[in-house]
Amino acid sequence: MVYQLTGQSVYATVARQTLDYVLREMTSDQGGFYSATDADSEAERA
Repeated sequence: MVYQLTGQSVYATVARQTLDYVLREMTSDQGGFYSATDADSEAERA
């Protein structure tokens, strides 16, 4: 919405990067979403 109001592309970029992260790192193989990440996991998933 901020991008729509301001037209500043930085806001659209940040929104896309955030959603890409959620889809890549916070989505389970079964399609659900994880509620947190473990700082000590080093990209390992349970």
